[in-house]
Parts: sequence; structure tokens; C-alpha cells
Amino acid sequence: MNCSRAEKMLASRALGLLSLAQARKLARHEENCATCRERAAGLEKAEQALAAPCGLRLPANLADRVLRNLPASAPPAPRRWLLWSPVLAGAVILLVVFAGPFIRQRPPDMTTQEVLDAYSEDIKSLGLWESQTSTNGNSVWNYQDVGVPQEISQYLL
Repeated sequence: MNCSRAEKMLASRALGLLSLAQARKLARHEENCATCRERAAGLEKAEQALAAPCGLRLPANLADRVLRNLPASAPPAPRRWLLWSPVLAGAVILLVVFAGPFIRQRPPDMTTQEVLDAYSEDIKSLGLWESQTSTNGNSVWNYQDVGVPQEISQYLL
């Protein structure tokens, strides 16, 4: 047996958990090992100190005084709905996150013609249409002149 195993067995012996065979093995190891003998003696002293009476005298009527000061009834049990409140809050959050987009009203999608009409109205209201019209009245509108990239302007009127 090595000292590491013996040290664990010393603690088990102090707690009364060793079998008779284990106690004999530990005793044989202690006969040959001074270090483990010293540790065993230290544990025995600690065990005796803990088992000795402490000399503290309690009043004879202490139990009666404690029982007298106890409340007459037990405190009320916690409300069960408080235990479920985090679960309910999580369920509400999930409902809002996942069902929210389906619940709110969205405006109907515009048709292509409606988009083009709205865009041309914006161009005219900003005065950009007139600024790009030639003096003879022919339209020389160019989207790139007002900053629209050619990749996008090819799809516009």
C-alpha cells in the first residue's frame, strides 16, 4: 500500500467507514511508515478534541423559550403563478417574435405601373423633368444626369 492510499483510508477510518480487512491493511502500513503513523496520530487527536464536551451549559428552559417564540402558523406558501411567470414571459416573447409579422397589417403591394407612375410624379414634382427638356420640346431625359446608375436606369422609363 502506498501513502496516498493510506491517507485516504485514514480519513475513512476516522469516519468509521473502513471494513475490518481494510483496517488491518492500514495498520500494517502504519507499522512500516512513520509519516502515516504521525498523520494517524494527528487525526486521532483531532477526533478526540471534537468528541470532548465543550463545557458550554445551556439554560434548562431554552427549548421552552424557543418553542414559545415560534410563529403560531407557518408562513404562506408562495403563489404558484409566480413560479410560472418566467415561462409565461418567454412564451409571450416567442409569440410576438414569430407571430408579429403575420398579425400586423401591411399595405398591398404596388403594381409595376403604379411604381412607374409614382416615380414619374416624383421626378416632375422635383422639377427635374423640365430641366432636362430641350428648347424645342423634345424630351432628352437621362437618368444618369441625376445620379441614377445605368444598371438601374435601363429598367426605368
